[in-house]
Amino acid sequence: MKLYLAHLGFYDDRYGMYEIHINKHVVAENIKDAKQKLFQDEEFKRLKMHIDGLQEVNIVNGYKILATKVEHHNENNPTYSHCDVKKLVI
Repeated sequence: MKLYLAHLGFYDDRYGMYEIHINKHVVAENIKDAKQKLFQDEEFKRLKMHIDGLQEVNIVNGYKILATKVEHHNENNPTYSHCDVKKLVI
């Protein structure tokens, strides 16, 4: 399995004529499978999104990314707010 980063666009009447963008990760066998999974996504359909780009993510900062299925995925990915990150001393 491979990790893809999808750059998605959509229009929302609340914001006028401006196109809004979000990035979403998807794990798939190949680029065609990634596209199909995005098209089946409920949010993608509800907001009538389109794909502006798909990037296969293999290596980040010199580390190879391996996508493996886990049986129990009770752990959530930690999220750090702007304020949380701002407080970090480097």
